Amino acid sequence: VCQYWTSRMFAENVVGTANALAGGLGGFGRGLSPLLMGSILKGFHDDQEQLDAWHYICVIPAVLAFSLGVLVYLISDDTPKGNCNDRKGDGTMPGVSVISTFRNAACNRNTWVLFFHFASSYGVEITMKNAAALVFRHKFSQTVEYAAAYASLVGIMQLTARCLGGHVSDRYFARSGVHGRLVVQVILLFCEGLLVFAFVWAKSLPISILVLVFLAFVVHAAEGSTFGIVPFVSPADTGSVMGIVGAGGNVGAVAYSFGFRQWDYRVAFYVMGCMVLISSITSAFIHIEGRSSLFDALQPQNKPEQRIDNEEPDTDEDTQAYTV
Repeated sequence: VCQYWTSRMFAENVVGTANALAGGLGGFGRGLSPLLMGSILKGFHDDQEQLDAWHYICVIPAVLAFSLGVLVYLISDDTPKGNCNDRKGDGTMPGVSVISTFRNAACNRNTWVLFFHFASSYGVEITMKNAAALVFRHKFSQTVEYAAAYASLVGIMQLTARCLGGHVSDRYFARSGVHGRLVVQVILLFCEGLLVFAFVWAKSLPISILVLVFLAFVVHAAEGSTFGIVPFVSPADTGSVMGIVGAGGNVGAVAYSFGFRQWDYRVAFYVMGCMVLISSITSAFIHIEGRSSLFDALQPQNKPEQRIDNEEPDTDEDTQAYTV
């Protein structure tokens, strides 16, 4: 829902950065919350009441989430032109069928290519948080604490790297349209696949940690660039497209994790690296109607920036709402 909202609210020339920033903040909060909750737990009760303390402090995020939901409902708009219900009532926004939009999204080839891409970025991120610790534990004989600390590097770079991936996608979009976004996507996924192999081939602990840092950076950047492309796939069905593509991350994580359970970790890394490299090649199959493809660069036209829902701005004031 959050990624769909940012796609509706921001112009196509900055939608990659907007989506990446929103997603990066979410990942950053996911990594920060255990630290904050643990700190609160430590000062909340003594060790004898620790179990009860966990129950009590879980009220804090619940209250914060509920309060934020109420705040968003009261002071925010669905689109720059107003709330969806109001616009449907005055006829400025057509009604849509949930089943119809999901069917359109599911029947679009681009949706499933990006599903594969997100499985090869976000899915790899989730898998690496455990798999990297496994490598440090077994290959370099590190303690559980140190192995977990080194593996945490995968999540620490979430905010900056994902934002940079979306921003670079926007910059190349300004130069050559969707073709530029696809070029960035290919480069990031290809580098990610190579770095997966480099990580498992690393012979020393310092080199392995250094490769992991670069791998984490590229993984998060690929997540940001992926959602720089998603809003262009089918503007009228963006919510459904984003839902399917987002699910690809979880599917990828489950599939790769299953590989690490069934095979030796080296084999599992080789399979994961090959799948990421293949995903970069599949960018060639993305072809968005009316937009440039990977092998068909079109020069961007000099016209006011628009959001991705194909609605033309009615006034100068509306145009400013779409542009950042």
